[in-house]
Amino acid sequence: FERDVEGLKAFTFVHGLALILFGAGARRFLLAHGFSARVSLVSALTVMCSSTVLWSAWTLPEFDMVGAAFVMWAGAALRRGKLAQFIPLALLAMVTKETTAALMFAYLLSYTVLHLREDRRPLGLSALYVLVLVAAAFPTLAAEAPVSHEFYLRSEFFELGRVGWLGVHNASQLLYSFGPAGALLLWHAVRPRRLRWLLFFLSLALFALPTVR
Repeated sequence: FERDVEGLKAFTFVHGLALILFGAGARRFLLAHGFSARVSLVSALTVMCSSTVLWSAWTLPEFDMVGAAFVMWAGAALRRGKLAQFIPLALLAMVTKETTAALMFAYLLSYTVLHLREDRRPLGLSALYVLVLVAAAFPTLAAEAPVSHEFYLRSEFFELGRVGWLGVHNASQLLYSFGPAGALLLWHAVRPRRLRWLLFFLSLALFALPTVR
């Protein structure tokens, strides 16, 4: 893309098209996890119209929506046992955004724990994912001046306490990305008998929360 107005318009259009990839990934992810075709379609269309997803689709520097699409496509592939599809999709989720890299690992780790007794292959995938993530991130953490800042290991201002606060920040991003749709999905997966209706109405109440800016 050229660095002019027309190039910016073209890139905005292509960036917005990723919304289709996101919606298709959401539908495929829900289908792979046992939801009906109707529920999967309506849920995918609903989340595509949410403010956070539309904002990420419209704002050029933001790739959360693109990374989330890779996470869902990868999750669906893993759920269906298609490791050849899962591996490249998981790598794309890893390198697209730090938040989606963490989300991909969280899903992979959860899947590993859930199916550990019957299938140990995801355990190896989880370990491999961590190694690749560390190898990919380490060059940026060890960069030398003048591109370094307080979070770089070689920076004279580096403090271990700052890393802790960075972890808290990323954790808050995960909770924000989880959102109401994720809360409803969690409720559907767990469905405790005594608390199911309480959790259901609490999940619906999340839709009434103000938008975080």
